[in-house]
Amino acid sequence: MITFNQLWVLIKFRPLLYAANFLLATLGWLLFLIPAYMSKHFFDELSGHSNHFLGIWGLLILFAGGHIFRIIIFLINRFVDVTYTQSIGALIRNNIFHKLYEKPTTIYGASSGQIVNKIKDDVDEVGYFLSFIQLLDVIGSAIFAIVATVIMVNINAMITLTVFIPLLGVTIIAHRAKKRVDQLRTKNREVTEKTTGFMNEVFRNIQTIKLSNAETRVEAELEKWNEKRTKTNVDEALFGSIITSTYTNIVQIGTGMVLLLAAHAMSKGEFTVGNFALFTYFLTWITTMIVRFGSLTANYNRLNVSLARLNRLTGSPQATVTHIPSLFKEPMPEGKHCIQKKFDGLKIKNGTYVYPKSLNGIHDIDIQIDPQTLTVITGKVGSGKTTLLQMLIGVLPIQKGEIYWNQEKVKDIQQHFAPPMCSYIPQKPYLFSDSIHNNILLGNSFDEKEFAEVLHITLLEEDLRNSLDQSHKHVGTQGAKLSGGQKQRVATARAMYRKANLLIVDDLSSALDIDTEAKVWDRLLNSKRYSSIVAVTKCQEVLKRADTIIVLKEGKIIGKGKLDYLLSHCKEMQLLWDGK
Repeated sequence: MITFNQLWVLIKFRPLLYAANFLLATLGWLLFLIPAYMSKHFFDELSGHSNHFLGIWGLLILFAGGHIFRIIIFLINRFVDVTYTQSIGALIRNNIFHKLYEKPTTIYGASSGQIVNKIKDDVDEVGYFLSFIQLLDVIGSAIFAIVATVIMVNINAMITLTVFIPLLGVTIIAHRAKKRVDQLRTKNREVTEKTTGFMNEVFRNIQTIKLSNAETRVEAELEKWNEKRTKTNVDEALFGSIITSTYTNIVQIGTGMVLLLAAHAMSKGEFTVGNFALFTYFLTWITTMIVRFGSLTANYNRLNVSLARLNRLTGSPQATVTHIPSLFKEPMPEGKHCIQKKFDGLKIKNGTYVYPKSLNGIHDIDIQIDPQTLTVITGKVGSGKTTLLQMLIGVLPIQKGEIYWNQEKVKDIQQHFAPPMCSYIPQKPYLFSDSIHNNILLGNSFDEKEFAEVLHITLLEEDLRNSLDQSHKHVGTQGAKLSGGQKQRVATARAMYRKANLLIVDDLSSALDIDTEAKVWDRLLNSKRYSSIVAVTKCQEVLKRADTIIVLKEGKIIGKGKLDYLLSHCKEMQLLWDGK
């Protein structure tokens, strides 16, 4: 029922377009009545049972004209159908991305390979099912079959009844095969996702594989996954072929029965040659309709699996098919931009986040960040520094407590803490397989002065020599051509390019050597680009310049103040300063 409701919502997304698609598909099928009409009267004309007013040549012209008209209808139908199916594909994919971006970076419940497969194959499955190749094709053929049945009943009701006996057999088999079809489709999709995910990991870690001399072992593992994928694909295709061939054989047996009955009626003079030609023609298409109906039921079962997977990705069936009225009526928006206001302070009150099925996290955090200040968060590994920053910007949901910006409670943390309010430099940067230039801009307009300044602050101009020319060179797959320090500095430049009130930095030292980190910090602090900075670092030069240092241990604040005070009153700070 959920699948049916979702399909109905998708149909209503662009109802006029789908109505046109339906009418064109139905008209295309009804035009098959012209050859049926022509063949009956043509053979009756030849056998002397009829004297049609068009004559033989007129019937042939009618046949050719109907065929040409049907080709024209088919081409128009194809254009309308592709437009509609691509529209709902874009809608579903838009909803998926919207929900993925909305979620905190708790785990999405799937790897990147699994998500890509769902966005591609499962979404295509939905559009394909609603298209004139599947659902509309069966509906159009069913309408054609009804009209054909009325015509045949008026000629011979008993023979007509025999035509539809195979439909009962096809329906029974489709119902019995449903469970097996679901199992095979689910297994095939799961193995495909894992294979794609493994390939993504291989491409992401090529350098590690080469350094470990693990190419042969990786190839062997990939071959195993490909063998599993081949098996599941073959199993699903084989079962589908068996079902389809069963439908076809049942239909062919029924067709033979009809032809025997028709021949018997002709011997008694109850059937003309034209009637026989008409029945034979209709049988071809009605049997095709029965086979396609069987295939449609199997595809509907596969569609259940695809929609269930998409619903898990978005969180609910409604979220998967939510309408976006402006999707094709307005140009692509540049994105939501907050109005930059004067920064008067940030406050976290009783902030708490604990990881699921764990006691690890941060507890009852109280922090006050004033304008024009540098606040440093420090502590040993696992003390909760990154967790605190991620909770602050909405990457992790705040489970208890409140965040205030300019004395006003922040309702939507994730949307609020974005440029121009806040810029964030993660501990582990991710680069696109593009140029340094495009990785820094991320689609924003180019300003030569601003671009040169962020290159200078991050020391990238020294790497590039000619910053504006060399910056257009490709960085390789996810920055593979860059060193770890260079990737970190490109990510830092990217965050700095879009000016914001607050800069949040998560430990530059993870990829930079001591001297480079000190130079970057010196240039950053001297640039005065930000009202305030919150940083995770153990860099002693930064600690000396900090207005406030917050010391974390086991997710709790155990010290707060300037460096001199903490070195005198906080044992943990003393150990950190001594590098212990």
